[in-house]
Amino acid sequence: MLGLFGLLFIGALIPAFGNELSTKTGSFGSVLGFLSALCVTFAMLGIWVGAIWHAAVHTRFVSEAQRVTVILILLVGSVLAGLGYYFGYVRWVPLGQQSAAAV
Repeated sequence: MLGLFGLLFIGALIPAFGNELSTKTGSFGSVLGFLSALCVTFAMLGIWVGAIWHAAVHTRFVSEAQRVTVILILLVGSVLAGLGYYFGYVRWVPLGQQSAAAV
């Protein structure tokens, strides 16, 4: 996704390159669009599957019912629930708990 942002930024700086990126019929534009969509799809699916896996193996839940509830929310909420799980729980766990959870 960062590479795609870089290409779009370069396209804004170099008009000829930007015109090639924005054409719908050009082969480079259609290939770039397809590859970027494919990369974003795999990244989002990776976030979702990773959040489900983390919730399944994480040992710091209060009870098994809490674990099952979180996994069900992740399954129903798809990619956005995975992002919310990461930024709402995993990212802001205090450092002492992160090292203990990693063991």
